[in-house]
Amino acid sequence: MRTMREDSLVSVVITTYKRPIEVLKRAVESVVNQTYNNTEIIVVNDYPEDKFNATKIREMLLAFPNKTIQYIEPEHNSGACAARNMGLSIANGAYIAFLDDDDYWLNEKIEIQLSGFCADDIGVVYTPYYLKYKDKQEIVRTDAISGKLTESLLYRNTMCIFPLMRTSLVRKLGGFDVELTASQEHDLLLRLSEICDFNFVDKPTAVYDVSEESISMNIPKKIKAFEMFQAKHKELYNSYPDALYYQIIRMVNNMNNAGQYKYALRLWKKAIKIKPFSASNIIQPIKGYIKRLMRRKAFH
Repeated sequence: MRTMREDSLVSVVITTYKRPIEVLKRAVESVVNQTYNNTEIIVVNDYPEDKFNATKIREMLLAFPNKTIQYIEPEHNSGACAARNMGLSIANGAYIAFLDDDDYWLNEKIEIQLSGFCADDIGVVYTPYYLKYKDKQEIVRTDAISGKLTESLLYRNTMCIFPLMRTSLVRKLGGFDVELTASQEHDLLLRLSEICDFNFVDKPTAVYDVSEESISMNIPKKIKAFEMFQAKHKELYNSYPDALYYQIIRMVNNMNNAGQYKYALRLWKKAIKIKPFSASNIIQPIKGYIKRLMRRKAFH
């Protein structure tokens, strides 16, 4: 592997699904307007069934005559991660980044992140980002650490949003796991952390635009995603029991908030086996009991 060179090609895969044209255009513009110019843009339309919208996307992309943008689509809707893998399969860049159609980058993102590839063992560079919800925006830095990040990623699934990665390493791991129902990006980063170092550059480079749709995953899907992720990385979590405990307690809290008390209790019992003397083992059931009482009162 080589350290960063000024002429390194960077591939950017933008996946889109039923998104208003003006929102997708914002994402595309944020890549076109990068201060680093040696990029290729691949737009994957994961809703080819809508021929009218597909035509609108093609027309919109023609508004950027000075930038070569590849437009591709699967035969039918196949899911965001299959669409990302489709873009990965034709990417020519030494580095690759993925962008959802409702998010966007700041102009110096690629230039800033490329500067972070200062050693051969660095495979991923990440930065802080802006979290935007309605009219509010704040900087998210999470742990802000470099080096071996496996343990940190087992604790948190939002610390490496908008990474720039070495394409060869992403391909080596087979890209995104399309069998997972959620947390596919977290899964990819966790697998990458086992084969390369990460580098953190402390400059915000992107905006994560949170919509109501993106925070309203239905409960059965959330439970299934949690269990699939835990099962896939069982051996890793067994090596880091504190991280496993943290994730379980976090899910207990989420399930209590959602009124899923039986499932929360099931997880709580599992947490006790991991850390029987933790104060959270007492706090979580009390919080769940209080929430249950409040919910009952609200319906009477």
